[in-house]
Amino acid sequence: MFNRKETDRYLHQTLETERLRLVICSKKVAQNLARHWQNSEDIRRNLMMNTQGYSNLQWQRKMKWPDRHSIFYHALVPKEIGKAVGLHQVILAESGTIDMAVVIHAQEWWGQDIYFEARQKIIQHFAQSDRVMRFSGKCLDRNFASIYNYKRLGFRSVGFVQKSYLDRKAQQHLGVCLFEKMADDVLSETGGGNGQA
Repeated sequence: MFNRKETDRYLHQTLETERLRLVICSKKVAQNLARHWQNSEDIRRNLMMNTQGYSNLQWQRKMKWPDRHSIFYHALVPKEIGKAVGLHQVILAESGTIDMAVVIHAQEWWGQDIYFEARQKIIQHFAQSDRVMRFSGKCLDRNFASIYNYKRLGFRSVGFVQKSYLDRKAQQHLGVCLFEKMADDVLSETGGGNGQA
């Protein structure tokens, strides 16, 4: 019998930065915004997904949707326009490791630093939870913007895996860079302790 896990009321909440509201998403809203991921070959490549695409049924099965306990999606909503321009995903494993993905689908917001602003706030928030030990990241070796942003966020390089991602459409193998940041390091930087009761 399926046992639904209890909502983590600390992690499952909308956050704010100076320019953004990071609005916690229901499954329906996350599915709607993630269509940008499903429909773009470039986005799927950068997320290391199948570049040949997915049927709607394959997409529903492939993605891990919000459950309020271990999987969270935040819509990136600039306060000045009031509509979502991107989507951020957090998957928290039982071990305490968080994997993340973020896509700014509105091209007019590329280069405006909202990726950094959103991810920094989410990392600072999640690091306060006693369930979180570590943040893990990976990106293609040619994704220079992501490599730059991981370093800017204080992640350290922990490895490089040669030819580990196959771009099926291009029939090309690409390398993957691996990064991590410990929750304790985030708390040290922000001067925070465990903010969760």
